[in-house]
Amino acid sequence: LTVAASGSNVSYVWYQDPGEGTPYAVGTGPSLYVDGYYGGTYRYFAVATNALGSAQSRTATVEFFFGSALKRGR
Repeated sequence: LTVAASGSNVSYVWYQDPGEGTPYAVGTGPSLYVDGYYGGTYRYFAVATNALGSAQSRTATVEFFFGSALKRGR
């Protein structure tokens, strides 16, 4: 998964959203590699931050079937 934000000195943190409970950080940087080892459906979003503030991306839902990834939404 990849996000981009305009501005200077932007940092990114990726979160997995369990649906119930609190999202938790799973990576940093503009791209996140997701692995479907356990199969199932996972939701991810990124937060981009710089000196002017932060912005959250839309949530990406990723479904894994037999080792293949299909992306729904953005």
